[in-house]
Amino acid sequence: QLPASPGFQGLDLVHVDDAANAFMQALDVVQNITDELATFGVSSGRHLTLRDLVAQIDTLAIRSCRINWGARPYRPHEVFMPNPGPSLPGWQPAIDLVDGLKQILEDEGLLQPS
Repeated sequence: QLPASPGFQGLDLVHVDDAANAFMQALDVVQNITDELATFGVSSGRHLTLRDLVAQIDTLAIRSCRINWGARPYRPHEVFMPNPGPSLPGWQPAIDLVDGLKQILEDEGLLQPS
C-alpha cells in the first residue's frame, strides 16, 4: 500500500493541454493589458480532494489504488483549498477530469473496457 496523508487536501486539476492553451491565451492577454501588476489564474472549476481523485481513478481503472490513508502527516503549510485568483480572460478548460483520467489510463493500458 502507498503511504499517504489523510487525503483531504483540495485539488483543482487542469489537463496539460488546457494549461498549454492557457499560456497561449495569456500571451494575447498580456500584449493588450495596461495593468503591469495584473495576475490571472486557470481553474477547472471543479475542486475535489485527493481521496475524491483516487476514488474516481478506482472507478475507471482495471485495478484499484491501494492507499494507506493517514500513514503520512500533512506537510507543513499544506494548501487545503487552491485559489487560482481572477480567471484568465477568454480561457476555459476543454478537457474535463474524467476524460483526462481516461486518456491517461488508456495510454498506460489500465482503463477498464467499456
